[in-house]
Amino acid sequence: MKKFFKHLRKILLSPVMQKQDELCRQLIHKQNELTQSIKKQDMILSLFTQKQEQLTQSIKKQDEILLQLTQKQLTGSLKKQDELLTRMNHINTLYTRLYQPDLSSQLLSLSPHPKIFLLDICSHNNIGDIAININELSNLKKWFPNHLIIPIADENVNIYLSLISSSIQSSDVIIFHGGGNLGDLWVTHEYRRRLIVQHFPNNLIIHFPQSTHFNRQEELTMSKECYAQHKNMVFCARDQRSYQFMKEHFYHNIIYRTYDIVLTYKHPFTPINANYTSDILYLFRNDKEKSSSITLEADLEKILPPNLTININDTINHSYPHITMEDQFHIYHEKLLECYQSKLIITDRLHGAIFALIVGTPVIVYDNSYKKVSAALTELRHKLPEGYLFFAEEDALTTAQVAKMLALPKNTQLPYLLLEKEFNDFAQFLTHQTE
Repeated sequence: MKKFFKHLRKILLSPVMQKQDELCRQLIHKQNELTQSIKKQDMILSLFTQKQEQLTQSIKKQDEILLQLTQKQLTGSLKKQDELLTRMNHINTLYTRLYQPDLSSQLLSLSPHPKIFLLDICSHNNIGDIAININELSNLKKWFPNHLIIPIADENVNIYLSLISSSIQSSDVIIFHGGGNLGDLWVTHEYRRRLIVQHFPNNLIIHFPQSTHFNRQEELTMSKECYAQHKNMVFCARDQRSYQFMKEHFYHNIIYRTYDIVLTYKHPFTPINANYTSDILYLFRNDKEKSSSITLEADLEKILPPNLTININDTINHSYPHITMEDQFHIYHEKLLECYQSKLIITDRLHGAIFALIVGTPVIVYDNSYKKVSAALTELRHKLPEGYLFFAEEDALTTAQVAKMLALPKNTQLPYLLLEKEFNDFAQFLTHQTE
């Protein structure tokens, strides 16, 4: 009986056991699959962790590189800022460092000497204006040895206006930088001139030798009305046309006829310096005063003799847009030496022609947009030895004319000698005005 129940139990439980066994096997299989999956996940996670670490290291390196670059850029930027600041400091102390070390203290000091404020001198890179700066200062120191000469650059006039107002005496004189800035072509100078004229109605104001040119009637009217209000003002013209213009429009003021101040300059070179570096030096302008009717280089190619050494340049110094006083003397003399070491100069710049004349080099002249060059040099041509100054737009320029001028020796009858009487008269006139 006992055996019977045991056998029956075995029969009844057998399917259940089989199912359990099957389920167990399936479970074991699933566990194995899960285990394999977990292993794969672990491998993937490990790989991901490695990649993450690599990415982290890469990001760190990128951050380090970026930081280094940023530091370099920042350092470079700071250096540039320092350079710009240094340059601006040079500009703000233009001339004053050489002539009067501290502008503020010199203005506020109780100097026993009368003062001459030379306003609006250039701080830019036009060597013609630089030459005017240098010759104005040297002549003023010679003509007024008992005066304190205070030069103030164009961009600093407004900055120092209140300081000038607080220190100027009735006997002090204001002189405006000369050149070609009386008019509306370079209108910022005209605005500055009107401001000073209105600000100092009781001081003698002298405008050093100028060329005039107004395009707009309204600007001319404003200048005429402003200048007519001042009772002690002198305009100096550097050419006959400007003189007639001033006489017609500024008739309330004193008008004086003279020459460009740079023509007073006596160059320091000797024949030993005449080691010619070029046959012909081109000094051509490329601004709003350039005549639209001429294509100089293309036209000259058809005229010039063959096999010439030609140096193409300008009277603009491209090394610095703003330069110090020390730079100005160096650049001026460097340009004069370049002119001295050329056999012939061809130019449409007034001071390109003047530089040629003051070092004795023959020059062929083309005019600028409003005939400033010919107006300033026409009378001087009649004082010079024949052949050293040729106006290309008055007489046809030929190959023979160029060859003739190339063969000329250095002129020794220089403008400072030829115009000595005129500039002595000018000095006496200025002295008389300041008495």
